[in-house]
Amino acid sequence: MARPREASKGAGTLVLVNTTSFTSQSSININNCFSSSYENYKIMILATSSTTSQFTMRLRASGTDSSGSNYNLKGYYSGTGAGNLNQALTTNWFNFGLNSGNAPVIVDLFRPFSAATTLGYINLFTSDSGYNHQAAVEHTLSTSYDGFSLIISAGTISGYVKIYGIRN
Repeated sequence: MARPREASKGAGTLVLVNTTSFTSQSSININNCFSSSYENYKIMILATSSTTSQFTMRLRASGTDSSGSNYNLKGYYSGTGAGNLNQALTTNWFNFGLNSGNAPVIVDLFRPFSAATTLGYINLFTSDSGYNHQAAVEHTLSTSYDGFSLIISAGTISGYVKIYGIRN
């Protein structure tokens, strides 16, 4: 495993801990990216879908998705229309629609590796439809997670994921 790259040594510094590229995949499993080295993480995703589909995220522990109804999401979306997002106790985060354009996503996760409720914030923009989705997220189990999955409902996605640990 490559040593993480550091921009500087100060608190709040982002340290790259994982880069994963993918082409024509229906799901991406990223394991062992969260550890006791960092409490909080920033995840940057750029994905392009081959067809209209739903884009979701799940936390993972020891190579297995946490697929129970423990994911909460509250936020809003704007674009050609606007509204509120409210997903209570579902089996994943996001569930946002993708067409065939680019979808940049930023996920800030708080303490995914700690045996505590995982909290976060998601910002997703779909370039094909012009929608911006912003939401606070929660995973209600007090479990230590070391990775996550990105899953689409139809077709495939291509792109990359960069995961940064945030130095305390």
